[in-house]
Amino acid sequence: MQGKTIGEKRIRVDLSATAKDHVTAFKQKTAELMNELESIKSVAKLNVAIQQEDMAEIQRLCQIAQTQLETASMYMTKALTV
Repeated sequence: MQGKTIGEKRIRVDLSATAKDHVTAFKQKTAELMNELESIKSVAKLNVAIQQEDMAEIQRLCQIAQTQLETASMYMTKALTV
């Protein structure tokens, strides 16, 4: 059995108190975006053409975006379950 992706872990796609389909779908899409950002960070590490300071900036921006996605997911879940 394969483990959960970073996006699935952070967004907790399988945790839904309401089990509403639209909440689950939204969480899955958010997890996919989180995984894309994780991929960008990994590719940046492997790309030797990227300068060290540029790589650090890519990492920083991806981390900020991931944090904001977690926050957005929380508020969207609240909005969808009111």
